Amino acid sequence: MAEQAFAAGDAHAAIRCAIRAGDVDFASRVAVKYWYILCATDVEGTIVVLEELDHRQLREHPYLAIILALAYNTTTTRRLRAVELFGTAVAALALRYPGSGVGERLILSTLESVAFRVMGQGTAARAAAKRARELLATVRAGDSEMIDLLRFDLAQQVGTSFFVGGDLVEAKATLNDVLAAQGRAGGARLTLGLLAGLHATNGEMLSSARHVAAEQERSWPPIVHGPYIDALFHSSRAWDAVERFDLAAAQTVLDDVAEELRTNELWPLFALAQVYVDLGSGTPALGESRLAQTIARGERAPTTAYWRSRLAVARSTLALAAGQGERALSAVRKLSRDDLDVRVAVARAALAQHDHDGALMILAGTQGVAVAGARHRAERLLLLAAAAARSDLGAMAVATAQDAAITLRTSGTRLPLMLVHRDDRLAVAELLRSAGDLQSAELIHGDQHVPDVLPNVVRVVDLSERELVVLQGLVAGADLPLLASRLFVSPNTIKTQIKSIYRKLEVRTKRDAVIAALHKGLV
Repeated sequence: MAEQAFAAGDAHAAIRCAIRAGDVDFASRVAVKYWYILCATDVEGTIVVLEELDHRQLREHPYLAIILALAYNTTTTRRLRAVELFGTAVAALALRYPGSGVGERLILSTLESVAFRVMGQGTAARAAAKRARELLATVRAGDSEMIDLLRFDLAQQVGTSFFVGGDLVEAKATLNDVLAAQGRAGGARLTLGLLAGLHATNGEMLSSARHVAAEQERSWPPIVHGPYIDALFHSSRAWDAVERFDLAAAQTVLDDVAEELRTNELWPLFALAQVYVDLGSGTPALGESRLAQTIARGERAPTTAYWRSRLAVARSTLALAAGQGERALSAVRKLSRDDLDVRVAVARAALAQHDHDGALMILAGTQGVAVAGARHRAERLLLLAAAAARSDLGAMAVATAQDAAITLRTSGTRLPLMLVHRDDRLAVAELLRSAGDLQSAELIHGDQHVPDVLPNVVRVVDLSERELVVLQGLVAGADLPLLASRLFVSPNTIKTQIKSIYRKLEVRTKRDAVIAALHKGLV
């Protein structure tokens, strides 16, 4: 009966009959071929059947362990068990890999990338995805019936692992290859959704719109309208509304998918869109609190270092909009300056302190520019133009602003305009008009719908690294002798540093210093 159900495409009946007949090897074949159906439909049924297997059987059949872990991961109550199973599956896959043929190594590497990405281990997910993509290129059509059947799904999962792992260039390349190939309807819709969401998150709105339009042109079977796939198109619609500064429409979309995001691995895309809604609505303090709660929620799927960094930068922007310069810098202090998004956040804070030269120096480096999305590239160029205009570097301001205008026009993004103060946009636009570029001037300053979200001036307390360490000790309740002992200096040195901290914080007591430190996000 299991083979008949398998041949008829009834995945749930096939795996149920195989397991209850004790044929776990055949059940594993069903899992490899029909993993998508098993994880997207009747998930509770999948869990009930696979829970009949004991730990040894799951360890010996990692495909089944992966399917059960993915099914667990769609719930909020079985997340810990999902992580345990992913760990079991990854260990089993590693043992099985050396003795496998190319086709099985391809499947193993792909599943390994899925397991790592769902566990929030982005570096490992990217490494496994890279191996899988290289193996996929070596298996020609006709070499393996199983790979021919799964090629589309495998490549799709590899692209998703690159996306979640933070390699958006490889993600786009892989998913575009998938889209160019002809695959089953469900996979095609998922790929369109992934590309639409990826482009929208990057600010490549015209490309996102093309994928949304392609999805709307076709009629899709009910199986591909599950919450995971639908959420990807909701992501694109939310970003589109934010880009048009229709914040009420964006909020409606985000509210509609709130429940799905409790288990969706791509929840950071929506969290970032929510940040822009809160910024544009003039409620950055509320947005910062909302983002902190979102990140702290234990029921959400783990996310990778790449997306954690994006969320930290978003938190920095919210803090700056709320006039909290120290908290804005604190949010990104431990992040690498090789990351363009981080440099833009630091430069934005420098500009808010009227440190024009500092902003220019921070943004002068080109690390990360080549692989950045349109929104981040435009943000960098607009901030460079603003800093140049403030520094009376008119020619540089005009040239940079023209590059920014080209990026805005060719991508369709407008959000970077919101993150430059209107006075700076006006100054840059005047320079463009003087240079005869009326079109770019109108684009940068002519849209009256752009919200003004950042303060013109933000004061930042300039504490040294040692002063920050001392302040952290004060907040933790350490007394002067203990601080001196920990830092290997004399008590008099600590006294001098505490006096300097009080002066910079404009306070007179330890209690007030602690309150100020917590309020400003210094610790």
